[in-house]
Amino acid sequence: MTTITQNDTTANFKKAASRLIRKIDIRIIPYIAMLKLFMFGSHYTMGFTRLTHFRSDLNLSSEEDSLSVSAYYVGYLIFAVPSTIVPRFIGLTRYIVLCMILWGIFTCSIAFVVNGKQVVALRCVLGVIESGNFACIMIYISLWYRRRDQIMRLAVFLGASYVFGAFAEFLFYIINKMDGVEGLKNWQWFDLLTGLPIIPFGIVNYFCFGTVPETVHWLSNIEKDFLTEILRTDAGMANTEPQSNSRLSWRQVRYVFMDLKIYRYCMIYLGSVGILRCFPIIIPLLLNNFSFTQSPIELFMIGIYIIAIVSCFSGSYSAFRCYEHGFHITGFLFVALLGYVFLASLSEISSTAGYVGLCMATFGLCGASPILLAWSTNNVGGHVKRAVAIGCFIAISQLGGIVVTQFYRDANKSIIQRGHIISGGAVTFALITTCIQRACLKKENNRRNRLSPVEHEREKNVEEPCDLHPDFRYAL
Repeated sequence: MTTITQNDTTANFKKAASRLIRKIDIRIIPYIAMLKLFMFGSHYTMGFTRLTHFRSDLNLSSEEDSLSVSAYYVGYLIFAVPSTIVPRFIGLTRYIVLCMILWGIFTCSIAFVVNGKQVVALRCVLGVIESGNFACIMIYISLWYRRRDQIMRLAVFLGASYVFGAFAEFLFYIINKMDGVEGLKNWQWFDLLTGLPIIPFGIVNYFCFGTVPETVHWLSNIEKDFLTEILRTDAGMANTEPQSNSRLSWRQVRYVFMDLKIYRYCMIYLGSVGILRCFPIIIPLLLNNFSFTQSPIELFMIGIYIIAIVSCFSGSYSAFRCYEHGFHITGFLFVALLGYVFLASLSEISSTAGYVGLCMATFGLCGASPILLAWSTNNVGGHVKRAVAIGCFIAISQLGGIVVTQFYRDANKSIIQRGHIISGGAVTFALITTCIQRACLKKENNRRNRLSPVEHEREKNVEEPCDLHPDFRYAL
């Protein structure tokens, strides 16, 4: 009888938790998806402009155009870590909204540049702004969802950008027809139409977002207490801090730079997310280089983004159901590596083989990215430590954008092939590091399982232990 009662209690708890998570999803996820959809538009613009007269209108050389793209990633790199600390003082929601409004303003400003220096400056500022938004959304999701639940929400967040990529081809076709309307070029219209909607959307989000569960008005007090208990039970002692979460713990900041697994995650980000970040910019150039003549290039780009959507959601769902990350990431990165082998060895011989390789690389990288975002976030405890670590992950991934875009700046096939080889090498490095990371985390879990009572007590009494607490177990 006792067993039956316990089973009923557990079942009721799971049902109540599922209802609460669905309520949070309905309230939060649409806004997060729309935010990513809008903001990806201006990132996509950098690739779109390479198919227009943007360079000739501003008299940009190939080097200046490449520099303007790299400036975006440099700004992102420099401010990625500080952007995770600023919200501790002004509030996470306020910072996200501020970034959105500024993003819309500066995206529209690019439509009125007259020389290369202005393009470089504005794109650098856009990189600074987006560094705050991307990292803060990852932190925001971690404040509302259990570790296991985060992966599908991150998949929706990233998947929204791929959905935009697919529909942007229709937008690209329409805007091409607007060349000369009201005296504006087609690339100017694209900047305006992708930047203007972000401003009012940011203002609306200010009234719809809640920073933490305890402060929102659309949850009852019982639901707030229940959610707090769910999150506290899921994190264990990893998120325990001696004072209010609004302060900045420099001890946890120091922990980030003393933790070897943080450095391994950075290397995985560099060879996966770092390469993927360049895709909206380099895909138009690659497809144009394949010289497809029977069908418009937009159809091939739609196909790539459909593959990205399928990969993102199917891979994330599999990892969610199995609650396993390392093997999934390894499998997807292996597919991406095969894609780069095709691109480096066969793309000059056959455009079809090159397109297949590009599809394989897209499938692998887009499938691995949301799983990696969830895995790295799940395995860093402590609110400040997690925030700063996320900033480091995002910052290091921008190095891929800075380096790789230098090899995809024009239609020189030998230079592009070198870019394929470097990208494939980075993916290989990330694949090997993923295997090492998973093995190290598993070894640490086994060590904690074998701790004696004295050893357990000694490790537990460390001030602000974060994920080093002996009761914390790393997701594999």
